[in-house]
Amino acid sequence: MIKERSNPLFHENVFRPVLELNSATWNAGGAGLTFASAMSYAGSGHLGLVGFSVATFLAYQGYMDCVTGIPLVKRQCKLFFNDITFEDIKRLRKENDCDKYLNSDIEDSSDSNRIYIGEGFEWGVEHANRAHQVLGLSTTKEEIKLPLVLRPFISKWEKQTQRLGGLPWIAGIGDEVRQYCSPETFYGHTMINGNVGTGKTTLFILLSLAMIHKGYTVIILDPKNDASWRKAIKREMDELGIGDKFYYFNPAQPTTSCRLDPVRNWNRSQEIAERISSIMINDGKADSFTDFNWTVINKTVNAMLFVGIRPQVKSIARYVNFEKERLALKCLQRHYQNVFGDNWHSDLEKDLKEFGSHPLQQLIGHYQTLLSVTNPQDDVEGIISLITHNAEHMQKMTTRVAPTFSVLTSKPLDQLISPEENLEEDAPPIVDTIDLVEGGGVLYMALDSLSDAKSAGYLSKLTLADIAAVAGERYNASEGKGRRVAVFVDEVHAALAGNEALLNLLAQGRAAAMQLFIATQTKPDLEAKSDKATAERVLGLCNNFFSLRVNDSSTQEYAAQQFGEVPITSQQITVAQSSGNTDDITDFGSGYSERMTKTMDKAFGETLLGSLPKLQYVARLADGRKIKGRIPIVKY
Repeated sequence: MIKERSNPLFHENVFRPVLELNSATWNAGGAGLTFASAMSYAGSGHLGLVGFSVATFLAYQGYMDCVTGIPLVKRQCKLFFNDITFEDIKRLRKENDCDKYLNSDIEDSSDSNRIYIGEGFEWGVEHANRAHQVLGLSTTKEEIKLPLVLRPFISKWEKQTQRLGGLPWIAGIGDEVRQYCSPETFYGHTMINGNVGTGKTTLFILLSLAMIHKGYTVIILDPKNDASWRKAIKREMDELGIGDKFYYFNPAQPTTSCRLDPVRNWNRSQEIAERISSIMINDGKADSFTDFNWTVINKTVNAMLFVGIRPQVKSIARYVNFEKERLALKCLQRHYQNVFGDNWHSDLEKDLKEFGSHPLQQLIGHYQTLLSVTNPQDDVEGIISLITHNAEHMQKMTTRVAPTFSVLTSKPLDQLISPEENLEEDAPPIVDTIDLVEGGGVLYMALDSLSDAKSAGYLSKLTLADIAAVAGERYNASEGKGRRVAVFVDEVHAALAGNEALLNLLAQGRAAAMQLFIATQTKPDLEAKSDKATAERVLGLCNNFFSLRVNDSSTQEYAAQQFGEVPITSQQITVAQSSGNTDDITDFGSGYSERMTKTMDKAFGETLLGSLPKLQYVARLADGRKIKGRIPIVKY
């Protein structure tokens, strides 16, 4: 075949009638008859020997016809039928080297360090040409005749094919084998696109199990609370003996949900204000209101830290909305104690009375008159500026603050994301992202977006910001070294608007040994929650791209671009006839010509992306391969 392909006139046609089977049938029949005749002349000397020789030759010729014809029949059968593939969990563990990574006493073996990503083949120029050939067949593909022995199985295969939908022949034009990639392939992040019900969750299950087998910390943000995904992860961790490291967060089930504090980890205090104010952005762009809200929250957080109050979402909300004056009084009292000592109140009582009757009024007046000059303190001045700000203007500019905090502090979120550590012993565990990242385990966050999309979006943003803070701490403290972390985010567009933490993780997470697997349905979903430039940036930051069936034209165009262009061979046949005006019988002409041309065209057309069956994908990987793959269902 290689020699043939090197010929510039080579033109493959694997969908022609399989005449080799007819030839094999006749050769087999001839061999049988000749052998029978030879047996009757077995005692007649050379006549019997000649008969045996002819029969052997015919049998060999029939065998060679079968060698050529059977692969063509198999390929042509794949044009009509499709099937679901399954993967045994024990084999998956073995191929992902599960024991090696869960037991440190097992010697590393780099040659077996790989991840299974399904059945498939590398899509190349030959497959692109075959696709064009199939597209040129009739609707019923009557040009292809299946052998009679296979026709009784048609009804059985058709049911499965119809369940999977799409065009079965897309997978049939190549020879599927098990596909693997190295773990390093996924270090550069992965984007998955696909319509609802096409297999994104099944692919997530396959990849997340691989990350667990490799010993990674796994964090899953699942807005739908997919039971199959959650149960697969929990069951596998129980099977591996690490079920105690599975943490399940679900606001819809507060009694069984773990608790976490999304503002616990930070490197600079202003990060807390950035996290909370960013969830108020819906259209992807900040405005003057968002900036003002950031200032209010930041000054409040700094004041809390100044007096030794650990910021939590619930406590920040209380001080921002209702107790700014109380917080200001605590800050002023602490500052005066630092400057004048423990007896500051009795020493300054006479001077303070000159500025009013209320303690807060007295301290503000005294501070602004004297201490702001001799002993200024930024955190104190920040909280003072909030309570002395024009009340009407403050109310106008912070109209988004109260609704946002109302969502985050309503039951049961008030206890789930602002946990109290002094609860009873049987209280659900509190998950610290730093401990999880370094110690290993799985955090499965079921965000329940179907019943409360707003809370789900808020939690996604806060969690990703917390992970980004841990990544920054890891990079600063240990130069990015540590246990690898795999973060899975389904419906990522819900967490995209104004979320710089997500973009930072995509841009710099690799340096902190963190890799993201993000999924959405279409490219416009990303654009709707941000803008076109941000959507392009997200796609560009992902070195791996998986696309299941998509119907949106812009998503199809982007996916097709990942495969580039290849030379497509086309054959042109010209038949001409002519006759003259004379009565001469020779005044007649005819002609026949064949012309073969090659033109550059897309290797994987947009229309094929809208016709992929369920549980099938095309992928552009960081290692340079272009894969047409099939997602297996993991069986226990």
